[in-house]
Amino acid sequence: MMPLLDVKDVQAGYGDMRVLHGLSLHIGPQESIGLFGPNGHGKTTLLKTISSLVRPTAGSITFDGTDITGRKPPAIVEAGLIHAPQGNTLFGNMRIAETLELAAFSKRASNGAEKRLDEVYALFPRLAERKTQLAKTLSGGERQMLSIGCALMCAPRLLMLDEPTLG
Repeated sequence: MMPLLDVKDVQAGYGDMRVLHGLSLHIGPQESIGLFGPNGHGKTTLLKTISSLVRPTAGSITFDGTDITGRKPPAIVEAGLIHAPQGNTLFGNMRIAETLELAAFSKRASNGAEKRLDEVYALFPRLAERKTQLAKTLSGGERQMLSIGCALMCAPRLLMLDEPTLG
């Protein structure tokens, strides 16, 4: 069976500092995996490289049989490969409801967005209670709920969560 995500011999880093040294990873359909390790060992760099936020210097990344190495991030999102980054990357001056609705921006994600919004509110009732509140007024845990909610609004075929329990 062909893997859904196939990362082969990827090298990547920041400037002259290489973080990933020929990393390979294969995730099949219906598989769930976790990456664990100390800070500074490349977990975030791997996810950023798969998402094309960091460009690999070698290797290849294939998603559902299509080479996505070097593709622009919006094309990767449109394919359904969704990355919820660590930290506070929200638009602080937007309300929770607006933020979640905006997250379904891609053509693929716009279909069924209302149903997914209901599902996100069911998963995170705290967000439903505070949907008119500005994102910047949320606690750290609530911001993480919103970040994961935004990723779910993108209709992921594969969801990559970086530090999902942060905050």
